[in-house]
Amino acid sequence: MTYRYLIYFIMFGLGIPASFAQEIPAPPTKATKPHRVDFTVSGRVVDGKTGESLPYAHVRVVATKQTVGTNLDGYFTLLHVPTDTAMLLISFLGYRDLRFQLQPEKSVRNLRIELEASVIDLSDITIVAQKAEVMKASSDEVGLIQLTPRNLTKLPNIGERDVFRALQLMPGVSAANESSSGLYVRGGTPDQTLVLFDGFTVYNVDHLYGFFSAFNYNALKSVQLYKGGFDAKYGGRLSGVAELTGKEGNRRQFNAGGDASLLSVNAYAEGPIGRKITFLVAGRRSFKGPLYEKLFNQFQTSSNSQTRNNRGLPEEGRGRAGNDLVIKAKPASK
Repeated sequence: MTYRYLIYFIMFGLGIPASFAQEIPAPPTKATKPHRVDFTVSGRVVDGKTGESLPYAHVRVVATKQTVGTNLDGYFTLLHVPTDTAMLLISFLGYRDLRFQLQPEKSVRNLRIELEASVIDLSDITIVAQKAEVMKASSDEVGLIQLTPRNLTKLPNIGERDVFRALQLMPGVSAANESSSGLYVRGGTPDQTLVLFDGFTVYNVDHLYGFFSAFNYNALKSVQLYKGGFDAKYGGRLSGVAELTGKEGNRRQFNAGGDASLLSVNAYAEGPIGRKITFLVAGRRSFKGPLYEKLFNQFQTSSNSQTRNNRGLPEEGRGRAGNDLVIKAKPASK
């Protein structure tokens, strides 16, 4: 101590500032030791403001893979928790995550965990999709059938894919025979069904002697058939209303395609012109073929022969089709 005060006196005399600090050791702390291992934790996750249960919330033990979900009432049971000092992470969609530290001196049964709701600002999301159903019966309007023409490849067809023949497969719609595309809706004839294309009435809806309809499915966007209960604005028909909507053209990229069958060939092309204009071109050409011509001529010849036989004309007095019959008479001999 004598040397300490002597040094202090010399430094004070020379004007040198001096300071002495005594370190006080911190009181010894004991690490929290777990009292339980491999035990069960149970509780309920609720809304912190309303107290309403939060079903299907996730409760996970941090630093492990142990995770459990709450039931419909918000209750959960977490088995085989390693220690009673572990930390739980509770998360639920639309709420802030909560970290809950287990404590040995507190009970781990019937825990009540309250989560605070959080508001997340999201930017606008625009979803662009196309219908995938081939045919769909509307549940809002009675007797309404909706058809997507581009999915006609999934339906059976004879020759070319045709929207009217696809509608004939639905209940309440039939055809006179296999070679007719007319719509007989609930017993009515085809002329009793109103056909609209983009709001305009179409009267001649047959093609190739009625085997196909007059509409190219590559140029159609949607088809709706009202079998009954349609609005008064469709007045003037007794059976039903077929409302067809044409395509607007592809606004993103150029697209083209075509089909060929034994009776017809069709093709289409669509695409954008600039940013505000689109185009769509579709065409179809049907052909009868040499076999059809031969059968048709044979049928016409046999029909003409049968007609002359019914009239009692002699065989040698028959003329060719389209020519007048000439009968010559000789003068009587004296």
